[in-house]
Amino acid sequence: REVDANPDGFSFVAVLATIRLCEWFQSRNLTKPPVEVVDELGDMMFRTMTFLNSSLLGVRDLRVLYLRAIDTFRVLIESLDKSMLEKFKPFAGTAQNLRRRCGFCSKFLKE
Repeated sequence: REVDANPDGFSFVAVLATIRLCEWFQSRNLTKPPVEVVDELGDMMFRTMTFLNSSLLGVRDLRVLYLRAIDTFRVLIESLDKSMLEKFKPFAGTAQNLRRRCGFCSKFLKE
């Protein structure tokens, strides 16, 4: 059952599948896949981050899922295609802000 689908068909089920697939790739010591596979993974990762980013406001529990996705995707992007890092920066910035603020009151945490 799809939990939440937006007009382009992306859902939380797709988010989970993308994260699991990327974790699988990350857990294996594989050679770099063909460019087509890297491009498809990149598209999946950025669609996932965009979907989660748009859903963050109002759903406090998504912070954990978003941070897990960002950490997983960062490692994979660095190993597969560093040219994606520029496109990744806004999402990494959002993750940094999430880590710096309290999940309940949104105040900045002490460092």
